[in-house]
Amino acid sequence: MKNAAENITFTERLKKACSGLTYISETDAAIEPLTTGKIGTTEAEMLKAIGKDEKTQNGNVTFEDFFERLTAARDWHGLVEKKRTKGFVKLEKLLRENLKDIKVFRFGKIRIEIFVIGTDSEGRIAGVKTNAVET
Repeated sequence: MKNAAENITFTERLKKACSGLTYISETDAAIEPLTTGKIGTTEAEMLKAIGKDEKTQNGNVTFEDFFERLTAARDWHGLVEKKRTKGFVKLEKLLRENLKDIKVFRFGKIRIEIFVIGTDSEGRIAGVKTNAVET
């Protein structure tokens, strides 16, 4: 079990991993770290911790599917895209190594809130959030 200092380290590493990362859709949105401090492992507990209700949920995607397009290197990538891809690879690894039961929740129809959250070693809910516009 990790002690408090190691959890602070994860929180700081999460902030650093999110810094400057942008989720690209029909609009660009920052990737923001999310730590609730609340304990929960069920989907209902996770939703309650982020202040959401499953009734407003707009489908789930898997953790792997969420990161697939964000971490894939493309032949046409320039320096900016390569840097962003590298950042998402690091973020994906950080989340995978430090969280369990990771879920991706989407809320909304056109303006979509996206949460990628799981539980840390002590059962607290953490992850990232962002927004997308899909028409």
